[in-house]
Amino acid sequence: MKKYLPLFSLIFILYIGRSQEFERSNAYTIKKHVVNNQTAAPTFILKLADAQGNVINVDPLIISDTELYEEVFISRLKNPGLEGVQEIIKLEVEYYACCAHVDAFYYMLKDDQTVVEIPQLQNVYCEGTTSDYQYIFPNQEFGIDGNILKTKVGYTKDATMKYVSLKERYTFTNDILILNPANALTSN
Repeated sequence: MKKYLPLFSLIFILYIGRSQEFERSNAYTIKKHVVNNQTAAPTFILKLADAQGNVINVDPLIISDTELYEEVFISRLKNPGLEGVQEIIKLEVEYYACCAHVDAFYYMLKDDQTVVEIPQLQNVYCEGTTSDYQYIFPNQEFGIDGNILKTKVGYTKDATMKYVSLKERYTFTNDILILNPANALTSN
């Protein structure tokens, strides 16, 4: 049994590491409604729905620049480490011109099945981009208990993490998302 302990430890560490990352999900879908405009390109109204097609009560996403709109990716973070929150749902809306523009929308699904929206993040990825903005939750690497961290993450040329810099800090208490003054925090 002792000879299998390192193997079990490795599997456990890999499992914990994977459970702390956002994973693509089929548990949610996007319902798209097309509004045809007489003088311009159509507008898309996107609504988040569960796998059974029930629309989730969040503001719909309005895509007016449909010529550059590419796709929506849905991922989720199970057990983010916030009291009363089951999971975080992330929608990434991608637009392509000369660079990729990504609007990221985060939603906290609470235990009572209501949803709390977290402020949107925007990133632009061009050739040579070495950083982006993202939220880090308590159960993720660099997470802080009871906090949602808006961070700027820097990468090396080979896409490994170089640094994490804190930009804003939120707490979620009594069903209210509160912006707290950010303390300088950078990790290498």
